[in-house]
Formats: sequence, C-alpha cells, structure tokens
Amino acid sequence: MGLITVSEVIDAVGGRLIAGPALRRGKVFTGFSIDSRSVRKNDLFIAIVGKRFDGHDFVAAAVEKGAAGAVISRHCSIGNANGDLLLIMVEDTTKALQDLAAWHRRRFYCPLAAVTGTNGKTTTKDLTWGILSRRRRTLRSQGNWNNHIGVPLTLLELDEWTEAAVLELGTSAFGEIRRLVSLCSPDVGCITNIGPAHLQSFGSVRNVAKAKAELLQGMPEGSPAVLNADDDWFDWLRSRARGPVVTFGIRRPADFMAEEIHARDGVVVFRLAANLLEARRPIRLPFPGAHNAYNALAAAAISSQMGAGISQIEEGLSGALLPDMRYEVLRLSGLTVINDAYNANPASTVCALASFCEMEVPGRRIFVCGDMLELGKHARRAHREIGLFIKSKPIDYVIALGELAPEVIQAAFPRRGGGHERWECCRTVEEVVTAITKVAQPGDALLIKGSRANGMERIVEALSNGEHAAPKREGKE
Repeated sequence: MGLITVSEVIDAVGGRLIAGPALRRGKVFTGFSIDSRSVRKNDLFIAIVGKRFDGHDFVAAAVEKGAAGAVISRHCSIGNANGDLLLIMVEDTTKALQDLAAWHRRRFYCPLAAVTGTNGKTTTKDLTWGILSRRRRTLRSQGNWNNHIGVPLTLLELDEWTEAAVLELGTSAFGEIRRLVSLCSPDVGCITNIGPAHLQSFGSVRNVAKAKAELLQGMPEGSPAVLNADDDWFDWLRSRARGPVVTFGIRRPADFMAEEIHARDGVVVFRLAANLLEARRPIRLPFPGAHNAYNALAAAAISSQMGAGISQIEEGLSGALLPDMRYEVLRLSGLTVINDAYNANPASTVCALASFCEMEVPGRRIFVCGDMLELGKHARRAHREIGLFIKSKPIDYVIALGELAPEVIQAAFPRRGGGHERWECCRTVEEVVTAITKVAQPGDALLIKGSRANGMERIVEALSNGEHAAPKREGKE
C-alpha cells in the first residue's frame, strides 16, 4: 500500500484526533487492519462493528501487536498503550474504511476492472488476473472479498507499483454495487450473467438484473462494458451501458467466442475466436468444467480492454488455476471427487451437473446435493427444477443434505417407493459421509455442491482424512 499520514487519514474519513500528540499528524501509517490478529507494527487498526463482533473490543489487542493508531466510533479500552497512540474518532467506522479506500484509490492511476454477475465472477476475476499479471504487476481481490468490507481492504493494497487491478463486486441488496463502484472507480466493467440468486432479498430475476446493472450505470461515460451475448438479459443490459459494449459468448455471434469445446481428462480445450483482435488461438484450460469456457471468454474480453494482446491472453488462460472449492477435482479413497462446495444457486448447480455428466467416469455418478439458500418463496420450486434436470441426465445416485434438497430427489425419482436404490436423505454432514461409505465404490465419481452455509467442505475433509473407505466392487471388472 502507499504510505498515508495521520492528517491524510483524518481528512479522508472526516474524523478528529482525540488522543495522541497533535504534532504527530505527520506520522505515517504503513498498513491497515480490521483484525487484531493480523496487525503489524505501525498499522492503523479500524474498529469495524459487525453482526457478530465489535472491533472496539479488540483495540487493546491491536495495540499490543504494534498498532500505532485506531479509528473508533466510541470510547473503548486501549490497554497499556502509551501516550503516543493516535485515536481518530468518527461516526461510523465502516463508512470510514470505505471513505479511506475511495480516497486511496484516487491517489493512483492504474486501470481497474470490476466483475460482477450471478455465477463465475470469482473465477473470471482470477482468470483475468492470470492474464494481466503475465506482463504487469496486478492486484486482485483475495478469495471472494467482494463486499462493503472486502472491496475497501483490497483498494487499500494499491501502491505506486500497481500497474493494473481486477476486483469482484457482490451484492445481496439494491445499492450495494452502486456504492462499491463509487469506491473503486472501475475503467472496465463486466457482468458475467444474470440468474436466480439471493431471491429472498431481490424477489425476482429482474431485480437481480437491476442490481447488477448498477455497475454499468455507475461507471464513467465512455467506459467499456463486457457482457455475455448468450445471456437472456443481454439486450436489456446493453441498453444501460454508458460506453462501448464488448461481447463474449458461445451460441450467438460475439467479439470473443469459444468454438469446438471439449472437456476431457480434467481439462477444457477450445478454439478462441477473438474477433475483436482479429485472431484465433487454441486454448487449453488446465482444469475441468466445460462451463468454464464462458469464464475464460469473459476474462479474455476484459483483458483486451486493459491492453492485453492475443498471445498474453493465450498464455494467461493456459497457465491459470481455479479458486479452491470451485469444481476442484480430487482423487480420494478410490473415488473421483468434484469439490464444488463453495456456494450454489440454481444456475451454477445446473452448470456443474452438466459438466459432471460430460466427464468420463468408469463407475457411477453420485450427486451430493446440499440446500440452495437465499431463494425465498422460490426455494422449493428451484430445488424441484434441479431434480427435473437430473431425470434426463446420467446421475446414478443422489445424496441430499438439508431441508430443501430432498425436493431434488422427489422430482428426480418420483416413483421412489420405500427403497433407497438411488437416493438417500441426510440431515448432517456426518450422515452424508456415512452414506458415501455405504454407497460409493472404487471408480465412482461424486459431485459435491451446495450453498456455503451447509459446510459441505467438511465432507471433502472427511474423505481426505480417510474417514471413508470405498468397498471393493463385487463381480467381474
């Protein structure tokens, strides 16, 4: 990060110095933290008030770790701090973090891309980083730091050596993306797709589209927008762009297209038709999932608007890696395990299932299905639609986890009777592991998919720790 003085912090956040020598306004903070456990010497600690914690309770701990100052919104214990500790009082520490990040972003000119959408935004962000970082020092959001806390923290990592940046923007309510856009001032914006997610908050897919479109409407006039030409909401989104529209797709003509897509042996290969760059190149993504061709196309389109040429795009995609728990292929206890447990909504689940069914599997395909959450009144219907999708696919067995996932089984196997020949319902992760132990055999493949709150990564941990041992398959090979 670039160094920031006490006076600059006070001006940026509209605060007042209530402790510490006034003459130390020129002191420089060398870092920022909202977690007392990660504080380093001379950091500024910002006491964020969250739903489950209050940073003011940890100011003393931050001071013990070496914090030189703290931004607070109420008086609190500062432990054994000496008189040199600087305390800056504000009305709202979260707003102060955001205001500081916005001020810091304006200090540095470097092209910045912002990515949002219902599915694929984290993968698209990471693939874009993989392309851009081939030639330039590029900052990216860590993990899915895509909210009102993660985006400002990422922006505060900008420094004089940063040559490009790519950030992910998430939302579960109107106005959130608009606020994030005002903080990061993106030069390029991308919406990967629009689908049913957070319907408990938004109520309809149309409202999801409106929330995502805040990215386009908040960008400066003339800024390019990267949009999915195959998406049902493409025309609607295009009409809201404030600059040129760069398209990607597979079915409809687009500036960046994937042709002859093949997913096999844990990789995805296709021919990239970069019509905007007047070039065609073979691409080999070193990870599975045919649906990732869309994410690769989006990353190529974004990168092209930030100065990347076709060779750089090819190199970046060919050397890219998927984020953890996003269609991650593991070999555990004689099984092929697809760990796609990071999160789930109807569209991402269908994509994962489609890719799963295209895999070559010597044994059976077993779908470990967790609840898809935050769908409100649409929840049961959405789970039933996943079951109807499965009916026409080569899924041999379904293990459901949660209260809603059994709807998938009911739709997929309507005449299930009293036996469990093709399904089992579980209430806990431990029951799922037991079911896998009973059902799975060497050569079988498991797709593990569900919303984050299900904690389905613990299933993978149990398999990794050898808590499941696949029984030997009976009969002839």
